Amino acid sequence: MKANYRLLIIACIALIAGGVLTYTAVPAYAADPLTVAVIDVAGNVLVPTETVLKVIRQTQVGEPVDPRKIEADIKAIFDLGYFINVDWQMDKVIGGVKVTFVVIENPPLKEIKAEGLTKVEPQELADQWTIKPGEVINMNALLKGLENVIKYCQEKGYLVQPDLTKSAITPDGVVTFYFTEMKLAGIKISGLEKTNESVVRHKLTAVEGEIIDLKEFNEDLQELYRMGLFDDIIPTIEPGPNPDDLYLAVAFKERKTMELGFSVSYMKGPGLGGGLQFTESNLFGLAHSFNTSLSLNKESTTFELSYFLPWIGPYDFSAGFDVYSRSDSKLFTEEAPDILFNRRTNGGTITFGFPLFADIDGSVKFKVEQLHDLPIEDLTNTIPSLTTTNNRTLTFQLTRNKLNYGSGGLVNGGNLSMFSLERAGGKVLGGDTNFYKMRGETRQFFSLAPKHVLGFRLAGGYLTGSSVSSSEMFLLGGSETLRGYDFRNSSGDRFALFNTEYRYQLNNYLEGVMFLDLGDAWTPTNADNQFDLKVGYGIGMRVNVPMLGQLRFDFGFSPGEGPKFYFSFGEMF
Repeated sequence: MKANYRLLIIACIALIAGGVLTYTAVPAYAADPLTVAVIDVAGNVLVPTETVLKVIRQTQVGEPVDPRKIEADIKAIFDLGYFINVDWQMDKVIGGVKVTFVVIENPPLKEIKAEGLTKVEPQELADQWTIKPGEVINMNALLKGLENVIKYCQEKGYLVQPDLTKSAITPDGVVTFYFTEMKLAGIKISGLEKTNESVVRHKLTAVEGEIIDLKEFNEDLQELYRMGLFDDIIPTIEPGPNPDDLYLAVAFKERKTMELGFSVSYMKGPGLGGGLQFTESNLFGLAHSFNTSLSLNKESTTFELSYFLPWIGPYDFSAGFDVYSRSDSKLFTEEAPDILFNRRTNGGTITFGFPLFADIDGSVKFKVEQLHDLPIEDLTNTIPSLTTTNNRTLTFQLTRNKLNYGSGGLVNGGNLSMFSLERAGGKVLGGDTNFYKMRGETRQFFSLAPKHVLGFRLAGGYLTGSSVSSSEMFLLGGSETLRGYDFRNSSGDRFALFNTEYRYQLNNYLEGVMFLDLGDAWTPTNADNQFDLKVGYGIGMRVNVPMLGQLRFDFGFSPGEGPKFYFSFGEMF
């Protein structure tokens, strides 16, 4: 029988489909039973006879010849994967008959070629094939290698399918597989009620007709998560109109982006305090962000209003502004601790953002601020009745956001890094202050198990200059930095901070937290304000409430301090 080597590839199709393999049928014999005296194998050259004999389990020496059993053994031999054809013959011998299974081996492998791949280099696939040159081609090993290649391409982000109708094996052992790289037929979007579809499509970079890259597509979906507009984003793949294309379908579950919140706090100095806040992070369904807030206690009152556009037209340039007014009472400086004064601060910022590199965004912020200080208790009588300070600064910031989000829009992995440099004064900016202020921060999250996340934050800052307002000092303490301590527990021109949280999502509405906070703010040139590491720890609860967003409840403890309760909104980091 002449071997048809294209049948080897067709056999792959049969194995994939789980269909019946092709082999020579067993002829029927006379009714008189013949006894099997000898079982042998013929036609094999490189495949050991013992390998074939091990799978012949139905036909047995001393038993009558049974065509059904021989047929089962032929199938078992064929399933070894080494043979293109399996036949049998019967010869009379002393004591009965000799049953010989006649096989035709596949050729030894010379080379495997993968045609049609443009996104993966052929040398990358060498380790995916489980059969090596010089070995007899085994259809099972060849199929396993084919599955490995498909899986490897998927891990790289590409969907490929073999075209077995074109693939072939030559008599000298050259195997050629033809692959089709799946192209994008289009993107289907569903589930949007408030959000304009243009917001989603602005972040999706996949182009219709081009080869699908699932890694880039998934990163685009994470960018949509990072906007904070969606609780769930569920991607699926649907057949396209042609054999070589697919639809990428995305179903969205929108988050309630309009939040009206309030807060209550109690601190040893200021006493009972509270605040009101209104936030809409998807204004007009265009992802514009609007925020206004008012907070007050016995010693301070703050009002703030901000507006932010995530991009301008078709470009990835963002813009926003912020105006604020703050009144603080009973303040003092390290240089003059005997002088208490009230301070009123009015100011505003304008920010422009822009992409710099593939994963790094930049922003420039211009701030104009005026501080009015009025002494209320002067034991030294050495300062004027009113001091006004004009502050103008320019801040350049780099941000790399690679946070990953899961169900419910909660962070479950990835990292975020930021670095900023703020410049005040000088000949260009002017004003009454002159300083440089640097700050760096990085966050890292690990998914320990479903619904279990461990997060870390490391931050630090450095302030230096010839004329620095006390309002520019770094402040640590309170719900956003060092829990277990009062707000403004420590201040200085340097700070170091480390936070870690273990988060467990109980359900879609509740999250439990255990935390540890370490850090301090200090001024090395002040003998009374040297570095003194502060440690805070405790437990907390996060509650997701419609219209209010995520409520944060924390109980903090620190050495020598009583327990402190904090209530705020959103995660600490």
